[in-house]
Amino acid sequence: MKLATITIFLIIALSVNLNSKQIDKKFVVYIYGNEVNRENLKALSKLKIYAIVTNNYDALSLIKEFNFKAIAILMPFKLIDREYIRDINGSIINYGFGSGCPNSEKIRNKSLEKIETLLLKGFDGISLDVIRYPSLSEDSHALSTCFCKSCILKMGKDLKRFKKIASSISVKNLPLDWLAFRSNCIVEYCTLAYKLVKKYDAELWLDVFSPSFAPLVAQDLKRLSQVADVIQPMIYTRGSGIACLATEIKAIARALDKNEQDALIKTYKLLGFPPNLPTKFDKLDRLPDEVITSEVKKANTLCKCKVIPLIFIENCNKDEIKSMINATNSEIIGLFHCNKRNISLLTDI
Repeated sequence: MKLATITIFLIIALSVNLNSKQIDKKFVVYIYGNEVNRENLKALSKLKIYAIVTNNYDALSLIKEFNFKAIAILMPFKLIDREYIRDINGSIINYGFGSGCPNSEKIRNKSLEKIETLLLKGFDGISLDVIRYPSLSEDSHALSTCFCKSCILKMGKDLKRFKKIASSISVKNLPLDWLAFRSNCIVEYCTLAYKLVKKYDAELWLDVFSPSFAPLVAQDLKRLSQVADVIQPMIYTRGSGIACLATEIKAIARALDKNEQDALIKTYKLLGFPPNLPTKFDKLDRLPDEVITSEVKKANTLCKCKVIPLIFIENCNKDEIKSMINATNSEIIGLFHCNKRNISLLTDI
């Protein structure tokens, strides 16, 4: 009888131990708007929360009640006074949920003021999103941007040469000096933001495209990691919006070849993706987890600061979420985004 009792206790202990291993991760939770409420935060307190990232700036005191690190997210290049991104012909390029040119002094100054306001409010850090140039998924002329007045001024004597480059640029022809000019502009702004954040002894987080795609939107992860505390690559193997891998893969593929299968094969080779991925556009919405593993490895190789991979969990089931979390091979994982339904799944993993 005693032996049976001991056996039962051992089974229970082993079960508890296995369950604890399954959830032995820390999470960065992206939670927006009215979803930042007492009920959801109480549920999240059952998990190991590394930080809460939110656009609900008025919820700071509530977040602090639960002793969570509070990170305010914002898009720094929101459009002001028609300071648009423009292509080589001066045509407006709409991108980034209403963003303007990263080189606009008006836009930069306004965003830095906003950052300072949030730091004075008491946030522990700032997470910058859409710190980039347009993606091919937003406009087919994305790679030839930008030729607004601010960018032309910054190009100086290189204007004529850059115009020639931009007139013939493609995903198969990406001159390094043009990529460097664009990425320098993003690093320049992030350096300003980093210096400001450090005055308040806070952290700067950067939400970036997945490493294989980042250079196409002027994000040099190696250099950006030198002016950031955290780099969060958006490795969205689910979803269909901007930055989601399926969306970006399709855009690149269409620029490479008219034949769907050939285009995707060429795209995977260009990106350095694992072999044997789907060769049909309609099969890209559930990319295998090995893509997550591969992209996290690239990010860790490139970045000098902490890397927290960000995965897309909307409309995913519990097993999918668990599998993606494990595929990161990371101690801290970012989750985009968390509502009541997703939080319920997370607390049950």
